[in-house]
Amino acid sequence: MRLSLVAILICLLTTGCRPTDSTPELPHGKRVAVQFARGFIIEQIGDSYLVTVRDPLDTMHILATYRLKHDNKKGKDQINIPVSRLVSFSTTHIGFLDVLGVQNTLVGFSGTTYICNDSVRKMVDEGKIVEVGNEGGIDHEKIVMLHPDIVMTYLTGNAAYDQVDKLYTLGLQPVINNEFMELSPLGQAEWIKFIAVFYDRLDEANAIFDKVMTEYIATSSLVGERGDRPTVFTGMAYKGEWTIPGGKSFAAGYIHDAGGKYLWESDSKTGNFPVSFETMLSIAGEAEIWLHPGASASSAEILAADERYASFDALKTGHIFNNNARLCEGGGNDYWERGIVFPNEVLADLVAIFHPEVLKDHTFTFYTHLR
Repeated sequence: MRLSLVAILICLLTTGCRPTDSTPELPHGKRVAVQFARGFIIEQIGDSYLVTVRDPLDTMHILATYRLKHDNKKGKDQINIPVSRLVSFSTTHIGFLDVLGVQNTLVGFSGTTYICNDSVRKMVDEGKIVEVGNEGGIDHEKIVMLHPDIVMTYLTGNAAYDQVDKLYTLGLQPVINNEFMELSPLGQAEWIKFIAVFYDRLDEANAIFDKVMTEYIATSSLVGERGDRPTVFTGMAYKGEWTIPGGKSFAAGYIHDAGGKYLWESDSKTGNFPVSFETMLSIAGEAEIWLHPGASASSAEILAADERYASFDALKTGHIFNNNARLCEGGGNDYWERGIVFPNEVLADLVAIFHPEVLKDHTFTFYTHLR
């Protein structure tokens, strides 16, 4: 059972409790408050930081440790702050850099065509940000020539894509950012604190996150634990098979917090898993709301892909919504940039979808109603 967001807010404001980590301060450093994210720990030691990255699914599994200091010494995993030259491998980092006001430090990026942020796109167009390749085709020579202070990457567990070891062998400093593995929307958003310490902007990050958290919880409290939760399913079949999020995933968390009943909410998986078309129809055929039907922009497109979709009640009633309101020219989606930083805005859209009577005059930010 998920802890009530209203109860969490009261707890945070009155007792300072931490929903995910109540470990006391360590003797050698002051633990920075991290309330929802499970994938990192920050300890402040004077004007320096010790940052530990861990697996959100197994917090005893440490992935990396970085020492951030205000000096010019160099060494493996010792980083001089504030960082002035950054290479990034994920669009999910862009929104954080923007709200912290440090996007001008970005000198290289993997997949520049997918960037939505206007100011960062302008930097790409002006040649201030260099394309360094995509996934398995990273141009390491270009990265070396950019002389970055850090290369912000991630771990997937697939050696063909993971770059950490290769970056080390080239004398570069990789930094693992696994915000995409977090189990809650607020957990993902709280990675702003992780990025902020590399720029010595933790105070700014705390202020931004606290506002987002407060608005998220306030919006969720509008629907509370209602008895009239509409049934919800997500996704669309690909080659006859559906891939859906588990009941403990951040996607399921959004639906719950917005007052919806995700049909797989009792499932214990944190990631996605496959379901056959036939199984999906038998379980979700009578569901009230359909979210995220692939790249579809209309009900007609859905039917054109497979006539069996006509059997779903959500298509018959027209209750289909996609998170495609902020698509970008190069194929990116601002849902994965701004939406990661501001889950309160995503949640407001979902509340307006599930309970339109609660947010009557709501203007959608990320979602469109497919007709």
